[in-house]
Amino acid sequence: MFTQRPTRVLPPARRLAGLIFLVWVAMTGLALAEVAPAPEALVEAFSNLRTDPPPPELNRNSHFVISDERHHELFRETVTGRGGVYIGVGTDQNYTMAAWSRPDVLVLMDFDMLIPDLHRIYRLAFLNAKDADDFVALWGAKDDRLTALMEAEWPDAAARAQYTRAYKLSRGLVHGKLRRLKKYMADEKIDHFLNNTEQFDWIVDMFKANRVYMVRGDLTADQTVLDIAAAAKKAGLPVRVLYVSNAEAYFRPYPPGYLRNMAALPMDEQSVVIRTCGFKPDWSPDPLYEYNVQPGDNFQRWMTTMTSGSVRTLLRGRRKDTVKKISTVTAEPPPPK
Repeated sequence: MFTQRPTRVLPPARRLAGLIFLVWVAMTGLALAEVAPAPEALVEAFSNLRTDPPPPELNRNSHFVISDERHHELFRETVTGRGGVYIGVGTDQNYTMAAWSRPDVLVLMDFDMLIPDLHRIYRLAFLNAKDADDFVALWGAKDDRLTALMEAEWPDAAARAQYTRAYKLSRGLVHGKLRRLKKYMADEKIDHFLNNTEQFDWIVDMFKANRVYMVRGDLTADQTVLDIAAAAKKAGLPVRVLYVSNAEAYFRPYPPGYLRNMAALPMDEQSVVIRTCGFKPDWSPDPLYEYNVQPGDNFQRWMTTMTSGSVRTLLRGRRKDTVKKISTVTAEPPPPK
C-alpha cells in the first residue's frame, strides 16, 4: 500500500531564500552539474590545432606572465553564462573570466610560447591542489611541489627545460598576483575562483574533461585562429567570448590576416568581443585601461567591411557608461567606398 508522505512546508524565509537562489542560477547561467567529458570528436578537433611561427621579436622583449589589467570584474556581467567556445590571450585573467563565462571549450592562446607553457604548469597546479588556498600556496617560494609535479609530468630533462624556464621566470609574479587577486575579490565581495569553491572546482573539472586547450598562436597569422574556427564549427559550437586584451593596439592598421581570421570565427547573436584600450579615461578604475565590449556580430561586420583603419577607427563611436565603468561598441561600420 502506497502511503503519501506529508508535504513539507518551508518557513517563508527559507522559501524566499530558495527562490532567490533559483533566480540567481537562472540569471547567471552557471550550471551546478559536473563538467561532462569532452566527446572524442571535440577532443580530436581541438587537439590538432596548428601553431603559428614564433614572432621575430616580443613586444618590449618581455614575457607578460601576469596581466597588468586590474579590473576584469567589469566584464563579469557581459560574459556570465555565455557557454560555447571562449578564446583568450594572456594568462591568469582567462581563468577569472572563464569561470564566469562557463564555456564548453576554453582555448588559451598567445604568440609568446612561454605563455602556453605557463598554462600547462597552471594545469598541474589546478589538478593537484586540494583547494583554492592550496592552489595559491603551490606557487610559493618555499613550496617545491610544483617542481616535483613538473618532473613527474615531463621526466626527460630536455623535454622539461622549456617548462622549467617558464616556471622560474613566472613563479614569484604568479604567486604575488594570485594573492592580490584573492584579497581584492574577497574585499569587494565578488565571487571568484579563488574564493568560491564551485568556481574553482569547475576549472579543475574542465581540465579533467579535456575541455581546455593551450596553443601558441598569432591573431594575424595563417594557421592557429583558422584552425580554432574550423574546430569550433566541427564541434558545432559558436565562439561566444573572444578576449583580445589590448593586442589590437599593436595593429595599425588592422592587418588583412586579422580581419580574415576574426571574420572566420563562428559567432552568433550571443557572442561578445571584450578588449582593453589604453585610453586611460578618468572614469575607469584602472589607471592604464578602458574596458570595452562589442557584440560579436557587430565586430564581424566591421571585420568584413574595413579596408583601412585600426581599432581606434572602430572605437570612435563607442558609448561610455561611466556608472558601469565600461564602454560599448554598437555603431555599424560605414559602407565600403
